[in-house]
Amino acid sequence: MSNRPESPPPRPVMRTASAPILALALLLLGGCVANSSNPRVLIGGATVSQHDAALDLDLSNPGGRDLVVTAIEYQLAHGEMAFPVAEGSWTGDMSLPAGETRRLALRIPFTVEPMEADSRRLHLSGTLRTKDRTGYLGLKFMDLTATPFQTEVDASPQAVGSNP
Repeated sequence: MSNRPESPPPRPVMRTASAPILALALLLLGGCVANSSNPRVLIGGATVSQHDAALDLDLSNPGGRDLVVTAIEYQLAHGEMAFPVAEGSWTGDMSLPAGETRRLALRIPFTVEPMEADSRRLHLSGTLRTKDRTGYLGLKFMDLTATPFQTEVDASPQAVGSNP
């Protein structure tokens, strides 16, 4: 026999009490993830002239939470070299229910004349700002989502004298 004092047996891990607490914490925190719906911005149609662009943006919500689009901050570039020609923002209150797509028409005047006059390539990037109106834990809405986007399109030429 050894002269060492016998150590007490290891304490049992309290798995039965901690497992439900951990599961509850994960469930509660799962609804607090910002940008949980991952909305998307695509250009559904576009026309371009030497002075402006008219874009039909398709805003889609593939997630399971109802959103409201409150703002779109954007930068528009033109041509193969993606030369910046405009920037701006749209503000409003557009419903974007779970699983649906909505169309938003934007007319963007150029602040700089395009360098590649013959090009019809448009590059749009920016941030889509939304509110989650689904409600969670007694909150009526969460203003936590800002989704960056980047998309491009080959636009059709605007008809002479047209005003979209």
